[in-house]
Amino acid sequence: MPPIFIPSPCTSDFLQRGYFPKELPPLFDTFSFCDLAKSIPVPDHGSLSSSPVRFSHSKYSSIRRELSIPNPYQYFQLSDFLASKWTDLENGWVKSFISKTKPEISASRAVEGASQFADLPAFRAETRSSGRYLFKADISSFYHSIYSHSIPWALHGKATAKANRDWRPSSKNPPVLWGNIADLLVRNLQDGQTVGLPIGPDTSFVVAETILCGIDVSLQNKLAGIPGFRFIDDYEFVCSTRPEAERALAVLQDSLAGFQLRLNPRKTTIVELPVALDTPWVEGLGGFDLGTSTELSTRLIRYFTRAFELARSHPGEPVLSYATKRLAGLAVDDQHSKLLQQLLLQAAVADPGILRFVLRVFYEHRVANLPVDNVNLGRALNQLALRHAPLGHGSEVAWCIWAAAVFGEPLNLRAAKEIESMSDDIVALTAMFAAQHGAFDSPPSFDYWRSLADSSSLFDEHWLLGYEAIGQGWIPSPNSGDPAKGNSFFESLRANDVHFVDSVAELEIPSIDPASIYP
Repeated sequence: MPPIFIPSPCTSDFLQRGYFPKELPPLFDTFSFCDLAKSIPVPDHGSLSSSPVRFSHSKYSSIRRELSIPNPYQYFQLSDFLASKWTDLENGWVKSFISKTKPEISASRAVEGASQFADLPAFRAETRSSGRYLFKADISSFYHSIYSHSIPWALHGKATAKANRDWRPSSKNPPVLWGNIADLLVRNLQDGQTVGLPIGPDTSFVVAETILCGIDVSLQNKLAGIPGFRFIDDYEFVCSTRPEAERALAVLQDSLAGFQLRLNPRKTTIVELPVALDTPWVEGLGGFDLGTSTELSTRLIRYFTRAFELARSHPGEPVLSYATKRLAGLAVDDQHSKLLQQLLLQAAVADPGILRFVLRVFYEHRVANLPVDNVNLGRALNQLALRHAPLGHGSEVAWCIWAAAVFGEPLNLRAAKEIESMSDDIVALTAMFAAQHGAFDSPPSFDYWRSLADSSSLFDEHWLLGYEAIGQGWIPSPNSGDPAKGNSFFESLRANDVHFVDSVAELEIPSIDPASIYP
């Protein structure tokens, strides 16, 4: 059978659709950067490093994730390099028989995994069809634990990589291992740090899967004949006996340790089959019938009552995320729209990770000319901003600011005072933009954000704030002048009117990928 042709992403895919995290408000984009990058040379590989912008994101329940936005100079280098080595990367991934998340080109992002969460029950049914004991495990703090030097280990073998560590061409040495260059470029994204990958850009997913596929090869050889699969950093193997499952656990621990990784003990289990193929609480919501429009009020209240009960009995699980996203596309009339909105707001205050979806429902109702409960929406936005701004929770605050502008429900003076002291580039730039669109009763002071921009270079953690706030004219240039004029790369961006904030962004709440509905 001939090999299946899989299109490979180009540099512009990584720059346009795989750069900024998808969780940001829609005023942030990289289109003008991508357009310019097509006509300028990629910066040479070198040891110049930078710090990424950090953004605290509420994933679901009490689970948070720190997202990163790398500097465009170093991200351009890494993106172009990975695109140029795509065939070599695929040759490594194809050796893994257990990975279900090998990177593929995507319509919404640069790349995505070959499978989605909704595919897991079918994978489990297939794997568990011939075995008695299930061994499950996942890697502890996976993205934060990845050791950059393990990239060449996975690509070239550990012994070869350790014997050839240089990334600079030299006539005295063997040819440079391209995995060493990838290692260097990954480190350059993070101020030279060797531990961790930035969460958010698609390049990190590509690097992570490359390392794990390298580990898979070792596992396949040592666990030959034992069915199993890996979904991102989660493993499942089905064994005939408990001792066999215990041996599989030992083999996985040893293989991961060779790459400076370890298992999460709280999620490592050996159980006797059969066990549920899907998340247990999904059954309580997935088949819930909302009935006809004549009884929708009663059914909605019962549905959310059940969702709130399951969320309380399964803390730390994405119960409310699943429950609310399952309502995507639910048809309501004037009689039921406000009830649905009020129930969704109650869920969002309890679990701000679903705020963006809830705002989308409000937006769809407004577009459809259905009644919108602006009073309770405004109260919820102020309550969320006041609670999360002092905690540095960027995603909640940024989306509250954005929603205040979209729906014309301004945040009050107390909320603005809390927001103006946050050292978060995404929050600061969202506030600066939204202040022009009525998002505040009284806009926050920009003084603190100006001090961050004045004291920062365009290669530290506030590069985005410094470049955009000055470039948009929201704060004046420091006495030393526009920092973009001190570097040829950023000077080229400024001269060509490249922005990472769309000053004419439409005030809307964008739709959410349906694939995210499964928990």
